[in-house]
Amino acid sequence: MPETEVVKVQMFEDLVLRYRQNLVSSHDFHSDKIAKLLVYFLMNHTRIIEGSELCDFLWQKGESNNPIGALKNLVYRLRVTLKDTLKRDDFIVTKRGAYGWNPDILCELDFEIFEASFHEAKAAKDRDEKKEYLERCVNIYRGPFLPKLSGDHVILTSATYFQSLYHSIIKDLSAIYDEEHLYDTIEKLCNRALKFETLDEKIHYYLIKSYLCQGKKKLAMHHYKQTVDLLYSQLGIQPDNELKNLYQEMLKDQKEQELDLQKIQSNIQAEGSPNGAYYCEYGVFQNIYSLQARQAKRLGISVYCGLITVKPMLNIPKGSKMYLNLIDRAMKNLQHILSISLRSGDVISRFSMTQFIVLLPTCNYDTGIMVMNRINENFHIYDPTCKVKLLCEVKELELS
Repeated sequence: MPETEVVKVQMFEDLVLRYRQNLVSSHDFHSDKIAKLLVYFLMNHTRIIEGSELCDFLWQKGESNNPIGALKNLVYRLRVTLKDTLKRDDFIVTKRGAYGWNPDILCELDFEIFEASFHEAKAAKDRDEKKEYLERCVNIYRGPFLPKLSGDHVILTSATYFQSLYHSIIKDLSAIYDEEHLYDTIEKLCNRALKFETLDEKIHYYLIKSYLCQGKKKLAMHHYKQTVDLLYSQLGIQPDNELKNLYQEMLKDQKEQELDLQKIQSNIQAEGSPNGAYYCEYGVFQNIYSLQARQAKRLGISVYCGLITVKPMLNIPKGSKMYLNLIDRAMKNLQHILSISLRSGDVISRFSMTQFIVLLPTCNYDTGIMVMNRINENFHIYDPTCKVKLLCEVKELELS
């Protein structure tokens, strides 16, 4: 069959069919039910489907008083739409109460090519061959699978599956580009992928590394901080060791040798900020904590640490959108209050989704409790409508 006789079907990003010089897309159907029916025919284009199966797919139990009649009407409307747009009236065939895609009309579906290319990449033993298949997958994946119809369980399951494959492809391809030092290519690849999925830590890792290896240190640091905040607010987790190690690499000073100590001191003062408490990533906090503990042991003094936990006062499911929004609001407020309520020598870090940890040098237990009470009071004055309470604890550093 000539190339023009094949129906080319796109389901990533949108439902689009191209046949000869004609095209039909999701908005041409004027009904999600008709679009869903066509999708089911295409996803099962190698078989004829019983009417009862189609009814179960299209309607919940009891949703239609006459599902078989409603199905016949939908099939008729689908045929009319395809005839009007693609100029052919035999795409859908009927056989004694069953329906299906016409087996005499070849169709080329993007998700089938995508999945086949993924498996070819996994089976490839040559790196260049593997890269070629992975790049083909990336080019095919225009966006999520049928996002306009994602409310359906069958379609949602497929969308989740293809999204999972896409994440794996991005990471495998980034690893290959990393070996080839193609960091500009990694940057473009990962930035595009993060438009579709923001919570894959490994993709963030490759993007940050690409920035760092291109000398875009500020951009790398900015994206790292954004990623840490995202992981805390959406998943309640700290970055993994691989991302933390990359952060430590970013912190290394790459400046050329400087023999003038006064210039070095001036540079440190310019980069530092003496006002307010010092907020840092948890990995840096651990280093400062260790240093303070060693100093306190040597000098025979006490250093205290505070832990502040945000707890919702409303009875809402943990992990729900309302819960996440409340926690996000409270943690942003608390970070601001900590920065203005503590001294410039104090150190703050986010410990978990709902907790900040505070290092309080040159402070005794009673003063530490007073500081926690002040933070609690300032927090509720700052945003009295935020329905959370603060659980505060003060403990002396263990000097092992």
